[in-house]
Amino acid sequence: MRLKKLTAVIPIALTAALLTACGSGSDGAAAQAGGTLKFGGTVPDCADPHQRGNNPNSYALKPLADSLLAQNLKTGEYLPWLATKYEVSADAKDFTFTLRDDVTFSDGEKLDAQAVADNFDGIKKLGAAASLAIGYLNDYQRSEVVSPDKVVVHFSKPNIAFLQGTATGNLAIVAPKTSAQTAEERCAKGAIGSGPFVVTKYVPSETLTYKKRKDYAWGNPLAKNQGAAHLDGLEIVNIKDTAVLAGSLLSGQIDAYSVVLPQDASRIEGAGGKVLTTTNAGYPVALVPNVKGTVFSDPAVRQAVQIGFDRKAAIDGVIGDWFHASESALSTSTVGFKSQGDALSYQPDKARTLLDDAGWKVGAGGIREKDGKKLSFDVTWDSDWNATSSVLAIVKEQLKEIGVELTINLLPTGQAASVYDSGKFSARWVNGYTPEPDTLRAILSIDANNWLERAGREKLDDLLSDQLQAVDVTKRNGILAEIQKTVIDEGYLIPIYDWAQSFAVSSKVQGAKLAYLSGPGPLYADISLSK
Repeated sequence: MRLKKLTAVIPIALTAALLTACGSGSDGAAAQAGGTLKFGGTVPDCADPHQRGNNPNSYALKPLADSLLAQNLKTGEYLPWLATKYEVSADAKDFTFTLRDDVTFSDGEKLDAQAVADNFDGIKKLGAAASLAIGYLNDYQRSEVVSPDKVVVHFSKPNIAFLQGTATGNLAIVAPKTSAQTAEERCAKGAIGSGPFVVTKYVPSETLTYKKRKDYAWGNPLAKNQGAAHLDGLEIVNIKDTAVLAGSLLSGQIDAYSVVLPQDASRIEGAGGKVLTTTNAGYPVALVPNVKGTVFSDPAVRQAVQIGFDRKAAIDGVIGDWFHASESALSTSTVGFKSQGDALSYQPDKARTLLDDAGWKVGAGGIREKDGKKLSFDVTWDSDWNATSSVLAIVKEQLKEIGVELTINLLPTGQAASVYDSGKFSARWVNGYTPEPDTLRAILSIDANNWLERAGREKLDDLLSDQLQAVDVTKRNGILAEIQKTVIDEGYLIPIYDWAQSFAVSSKVQGAKLAYLSGPGPLYADISLSK
């Protein structure tokens, strides 16, 4: 087979949008050895990166496993990590990786081609339990072990998105012992990886502590420190209430945390700490309407809601200024981003006209009605970030001005999935991070998760399939531009703002930076604590 090396093309917006810091991510101080970093957050209910690769679990699980490749934040270039090189067939069906020969997992087992093959086979067996990881393995056939240091991953159809997946924590490489376990065993016992830290104690949803691997010598190419971590250990301090995280940092109970509230940033910086921020790639914080049996079955309603609220006004002063109003169905830092800013501009008069023409007349209390049915919809989610409700409250008031009623349906953590499965909701409140634009296919395509609950195939589904098979970058970006225009014009995704990471550290934390293009979390091996 003919092979060629491919690299992703990253939009220019990355240079401006990524790696912004209220405080610099590099302080130049000499690293000091020792100490345990206490990170305030939620201890995952499952310590397996293949099953819990989402934010905020990524912060807690990144230390334990490494990936085949890394990705340069500014250029999008793929860099060798566990794999020394990679090759992609001309039809993007076959991916060849040559591996380092000096890597071991924390249980002493050696990294080889069979271990990599076992990982991908294991993810396929996990199925829906590995919801993010499995998305990169569409049309996966098998992994062929060519030699101890060479593996070829075969797909039945082109899957250019897979390459990007190998640079994420979702497809981080775990030990054969972990790959052989059931989903439940992996969750309860925690994965074994080749990362710079090893789990010393794990109680699901309660306790997670790490110690450094003293023999670690294959660091992330994005890190300055390629050897053993400066820290002796890490502790994930289980704090679920985001409102108390800043106080815990300022009082010295923790050293770092993520998801900073805007009113806390100045307090942290005033105490000598830093707040690092970067815009996440993927699809924005958005509403995905249910078009089956709700008011969103009417295209005019989706289109009116799309332009019936002011995105900038909904977030200004409510969430941190590191968040930005959305411009498309993909965030500005995502591969293939194409602005749809004009189509997302605030146009209340046009929204009213759309609804008038569709037969929705203003009724009691200013809310429109049609055929005895109120123009009302709920937004259902179970996020525990308390600013979400504040943003939606502003959107609610704005939509009321055009005669649309929005009901906020915040459920206890973990309960939204069952409601979504039942179909008894009007709109999901969602956000997804990955530099790979195929994420839109994963959530919207009728051949994938079909969050829209569409009944029949449309041109959009063919476009979503075509972009996954387009090897040529220019051709693919053209298809992605058409997808974004279609999704916005049809109101199939109603974006509000681009999600951004925020990582707060105390004054004694040195060397912290947000260097990942593929998801949240710092390079822990570079971090040190001043005495």
